[in-house]
Amino acid sequence: IVQLKNVQHVPSIDRNLVSGSRLTRDGFKLVFESNKVVVSKYGYFIGKGYECGGLFRFSLSDFCNKSMNHICGSVDDEANVWHSRLC
Repeated sequence: IVQLKNVQHVPSIDRNLVSGSRLTRDGFKLVFESNKVVVSKYGYFIGKGYECGGLFRFSLSDFCNKSMNHICGSVDDEANVWHSRLC
């Protein structure tokens, strides 16, 4: 499970946006290659996204199916509920 911190809700936006600079401050590594970005943490692959309309698009299934995603920290019950809703 990828635990995101400092999350804000904007009802008028129908997409989930994630800040690359915020991810790097939280210990994630972002590697940009051609039209894709690869995300890792502590040397473990987390996911990759491809450029689409000026943004990098990630598939939630990439993140939800990775057994190594637990490395991002412990998750409380409320976070587990949101994880279940999003995946």
